[in-house]
Amino acid sequence: MKISILMFTALLTSGMFLTQSCESASEKVKEEQKDLDEANEDLDNAKADLKDDVQNFKNEQVNVINENEKKVTDYRMKIISDKKNTKEMTVKIDELEAQNKALRVRMDEYKGEGKENWENFKSEFKHDMDEFGKAFKSVTSNDVK
Repeated sequence: MKISILMFTALLTSGMFLTQSCESASEKVKEEQKDLDEANEDLDNAKADLKDDVQNFKNEQVNVINENEKKVTDYRMKIISDKKNTKEMTVKIDELEAQNKALRVRMDEYKGEGKENWENFKSEFKHDMDEFGKAFKSVTSNDVK
């Protein structure tokens, strides 16, 4: 009888351990699935944020490029009406117009390629836009008075 009670107790104890270990494994799987779901959600949010950032930047820069086109056109009309240094100034304004068009093409053709690449592109593009502004100012400030 003592042996039966002892065996019953041993079986009951080992059954409890098996049940707990199965529950622990399933709880771990559930916890890991929850962590994975949260990581996927964070990734989706980061992708959406990047996409929004790219679109906002593109919209802003397209507006600046449009303004640059208007400035170039207005300045072209001014040098034509002044009839001073027309050939030299026309060449310079043609170069600025080509530079502005190249900026538009770069912006239109950019496809999001990850956060790091985006940050590099954005930095370089801002630099090139600043350079265009300086070049335009240089051309217009050298205008014959």
